[in-house]
Amino acid sequence: LPRLLFPFETTAFRPYDPPSWQATGLALAAAAIITGVFVSATIRWPSSMSRALVWGWSWFILALLPTAVAGPKLEVVGDRYAYLPAVGLAIVLASVVDAGMNRLRSQGCSRFAFSVAASVLGLGWLCLAWQTGNRVRDWRSDWTVFEAELRANPSNHVAHRSLGAILAREGRFEEARERLLLAVGIAPSDWRAWNVLCFTELNRNRLADAEAACRNSVRGATLDPSPWVNLASVLARGGRWTETILVAQHALFLKNDHAEARYLVAVSLANLGRIREAIQETRTVLSLAPDHQGAQGLLSQMRERGIIESP
Repeated sequence: LPRLLFPFETTAFRPYDPPSWQATGLALAAAAIITGVFVSATIRWPSSMSRALVWGWSWFILALLPTAVAGPKLEVVGDRYAYLPAVGLAIVLASVVDAGMNRLRSQGCSRFAFSVAASVLGLGWLCLAWQTGNRVRDWRSDWTVFEAELRANPSNHVAHRSLGAILAREGRFEEARERLLLAVGIAPSDWRAWNVLCFTELNRNRLADAEAACRNSVRGATLDPSPWVNLASVLARGGRWTETILVAQHALFLKNDHAEARYLVAVSLANLGRIREAIQETRTVLSLAPDHQGAQGLLSQMRERGIIESP
């Protein structure tokens, strides 16, 4: 809320810091009191203003609910999550200002006082518009967003992790590794950073480092299958087929229709000589992801070797 009213230190993302029970209770009590006041005012003095107050406040509360779930789940929070709820507060503020200006006019307030009030409000809106324009340069791309974060807070591990993920997607694995090591150095429990580091080290063909990063990741990831899939990929690259099956099956326990996890099971079965099971798994992969190149290639190899007949 302070940043909403004075938005000059906003950030896109920062590590989620759970509020204390006292702060949570105080916020809920304040929200309940304000809601009660607005609803009572609408019932006792129905008007377009009172209805606008209830409408704007309801917008604010309801739009905040997704953030209450996203923060703890993603372990990050961003001031941008307040932008949509801020529309509700703007409705409330506009209603109050409109009522205040009408009251000044009805009481025969001097033109000078009326102009001063209007000028102060206009100046406030201009300041907010200036700040919005000032922030636009940081919102040109994902990269500029997170660079801006690090200028404001060099120890923001979320920003380091996000830049590392961008670099990894672009194939710049050496640079990605440096960013990701910074992220896990700041926040050793950040399983998402370990997961991207695992993917990065795998693509650098540093299998021991990749496995270590993956194992750090799976310790923190409870419901996400991607760290298990990456760990299975590392084990498969090293020819550890039985272990690959066990790890990939854990990923499938978390998400049964994960095509890559099933493909890793199929490859491992094929290399262990369990051909019939491998064929079945490969066809399941293609039913989930018809364009999966690995599964297509595996079936082609089986056809070339005469293991299965060509269609």
